[in-house]
Amino acid sequence: MKKLLNAAAFYTVLGLLAGVFYREFTRAQDFVGQTRLSTVHTHILVLGMIFFLVMLALAATLKIHENKNFTAFFWTYNCGVVWTAAFMTYKGIAQVENQDFVMSPMMAGLSGIGHIILTVGIFLLFKVLYKQVKIHQ
Repeated sequence: MKKLLNAAAFYTVLGLLAGVFYREFTRAQDFVGQTRLSTVHTHILVLGMIFFLVMLALAATLKIHENKNFTAFFWTYNCGVVWTAAFMTYKGIAQVENQDFVMSPMMAGLSGIGHIILTVGIFLLFKVLYKQVKIHQ
Protein backbone atom coordinates (compact mmCIF):
# COMPACT_ATOMS: atom_id res chain seq x y z
CA MET A 1 0.00 0.00 0.00
CA LYS A 2 2.93 2.30 0.61
CA LYS A 3 3.77 2.06 -3.09
CA LEU A 4 0.34 3.54 -3.90
CA LEU A 5 0.76 6.36 -1.40
CA ASN A 6 4.24 7.13 -2.74
CA ALA A 7 2.89 7.21 -6.30
CA ALA A 8 0.11 9.61 -5.28
CA ALA A 9 2.65 11.86 -3.53
CA PHE A 10 5.01 11.75 -6.53
CA TYR A 11 2.26 12.77 -8.95
CA THR A 12 1.12 15.52 -6.59
CA VAL A 13 4.57 17.10 -6.68
CA LEU A 14 4.97 16.49 -10.42
CA GLY A 15 1.53 17.94 -11.18
CA LEU A 16 2.16 21.05 -9.12
CA LEU A 17 5.57 21.54 -10.73
CA ALA A 18 3.97 21.16 -14.17
CA GLY A 19 1.52 23.93 -13.30
CA VAL A 20 4.29 26.24 -12.16
CA PHE A 21 6.34 25.41 -15.27
CA TYR A 22 3.40 26.23 -17.54
CA ARG A 23 2.79 29.58 -15.84
CA GLU A 24 6.43 30.65 -15.70
CA PHE A 25 7.49 29.32 -19.10
CA THR A 26 4.64 31.00 -20.98
CA ARG A 27 5.19 34.20 -19.01
CA ALA A 28 8.94 34.21 -19.78
CA GLN A 29 8.20 33.68 -23.49
CA ASP A 30 5.45 36.36 -23.52
CA PHE A 31 3.18 33.68 -24.95
CA VAL A 32 -0.49 34.44 -25.55
CA GLY A 33 -2.75 31.69 -26.82
CA GLN A 34 -3.51 28.02 -26.37
CA THR A 35 -0.88 25.41 -25.59
CA ARG A 36 -0.98 21.80 -24.48
CA LEU A 37 1.07 22.88 -21.44
CA SER A 38 -2.09 24.32 -19.89
CA THR A 39 -3.52 20.82 -19.37
CA VAL A 40 -0.42 18.86 -18.36
CA HIS A 41 -0.73 19.60 -14.64
CA THR A 42 -4.42 18.65 -14.61
CA HIS A 43 -3.73 15.37 -16.39
CA ILE A 44 -0.95 14.49 -13.95
CA LEU A 45 -3.03 15.39 -10.90
CA VAL A 46 -6.07 13.39 -12.07
CA LEU A 47 -4.35 10.41 -13.74
CA GLY A 48 -1.71 10.31 -11.02
CA MET A 49 -2.59 11.75 -7.63
CA ILE A 50 -6.37 11.25 -7.56
CA PHE A 51 -6.21 7.89 -9.33
CA PHE A 52 -3.67 6.48 -6.87
CA LEU A 53 -5.54 7.84 -3.87
CA VAL A 54 -8.58 5.89 -5.11
CA MET A 55 -6.33 2.84 -5.60
CA LEU A 56 -5.15 3.26 -2.01
CA ALA A 57 -8.76 3.03 -0.82
CA LEU A 58 -9.27 -0.08 -2.96
CA ALA A 59 -6.12 -1.60 -1.51
CA ALA A 60 -7.46 -1.02 2.00
CA THR A 61 -10.82 -2.62 1.21
CA LEU A 62 -10.18 -5.20 -1.53
CA LYS A 63 -6.45 -5.83 -0.95
CA ILE A 64 -5.73 -5.23 -4.64
CA HIS A 65 -2.03 -4.91 -3.84
CA GLU A 66 -1.97 -8.61 -2.88
CA ASN A 67 -3.08 -9.77 -6.34
CA LYS A 68 -0.37 -11.36 -8.52
CA ASN A 69 -1.22 -8.99 -11.43
CA PHE A 70 -1.01 -5.84 -9.32
CA THR A 71 2.67 -5.14 -10.02
CA ALA A 72 2.12 -5.45 -13.79
CA PHE A 73 -0.81 -3.03 -13.55
CA PHE A 74 1.12 -0.59 -11.34
CA TRP A 75 4.17 -0.26 -13.57
CA THR A 76 2.27 -0.35 -16.87
CA TYR A 77 -0.13 2.37 -15.75
CA ASN A 78 2.71 4.53 -14.38
CA CYS A 79 4.63 4.22 -17.65
CA GLY A 80 1.50 5.33 -19.51
CA VAL A 81 0.99 8.38 -17.31
CA VAL A 82 4.62 9.49 -17.54
CA TRP A 83 4.78 8.81 -21.30
CA THR A 84 1.58 10.76 -21.94
CA ALA A 85 2.63 13.70 -19.74
CA ALA A 86 6.07 13.82 -21.37
CA PHE A 87 4.65 14.06 -24.89
CA MET A 88 2.08 16.64 -23.80
CA THR A 89 4.94 18.68 -22.34
CA TYR A 90 6.98 18.31 -25.52
CA LYS A 91 4.06 19.47 -27.66
CA GLY A 92 3.27 22.35 -25.30
CA ILE A 93 6.85 23.65 -25.30
CA ALA A 94 6.97 23.40 -29.11
CA GLN A 95 3.68 25.33 -29.35
CA VAL A 96 5.03 28.12 -27.16
CA GLU A 97 8.26 28.35 -29.12
CA ASN A 98 6.53 28.19 -32.53
CA GLN A 99 2.86 29.15 -32.71
CA ASP A 100 2.59 27.48 -36.13
CA PHE A 101 3.85 24.17 -34.72
CA VAL A 102 2.33 21.05 -36.24
CA MET A 103 3.26 17.71 -34.72
CA SER A 104 4.80 15.29 -37.20
CA PRO A 105 2.96 12.02 -37.82
CA MET A 106 5.81 10.12 -36.16
CA MET A 107 5.61 12.22 -32.99
CA ALA A 108 1.82 11.99 -32.99
CA GLY A 109 2.11 8.22 -33.24
CA LEU A 110 4.63 8.07 -30.41
CA SER A 111 2.35 10.30 -28.36
CA GLY A 112 -0.54 7.94 -28.97
CA ILE A 113 1.48 5.05 -27.56
CA GLY A 114 1.05 6.66 -24.12
CA HIS A 115 -2.70 6.23 -24.41
CA ILE A 116 -2.24 2.62 -25.49
CA ILE A 117 -0.04 1.95 -22.47
CA LEU A 118 -2.64 3.57 -20.20
CA THR A 119 -5.33 1.38 -21.76
CA VAL A 120 -3.30 -1.77 -21.11
CA GLY A 121 -2.76 -0.62 -17.52
CA ILE A 122 -6.48 -0.05 -17.04
CA PHE A 123 -7.23 -3.49 -18.52
CA LEU A 124 -4.80 -5.02 -15.99
CA LEU A 125 -6.48 -3.04 -13.21
CA PHE A 126 -9.88 -4.48 -14.09
CA LYS A 127 -8.36 -7.95 -14.18
CA VAL A 128 -7.12 -7.36 -10.62
CA LEU A 129 -10.42 -5.83 -9.50
CA TYR A 130 -12.58 -8.67 -10.82
CA LYS A 131 -10.41 -11.23 -9.04
CA GLN A 132 -10.35 -9.30 -5.75
CA VAL A 133 -14.09 -8.62 -5.77
CA LYS A 134 -14.70 -12.32 -6.33
CA ILE A 135 -12.46 -13.18 -3.36
CA HIS A 136 -14.15 -10.67 -1.04
CA GLN A 137 -17.76 -11.62 -1.80
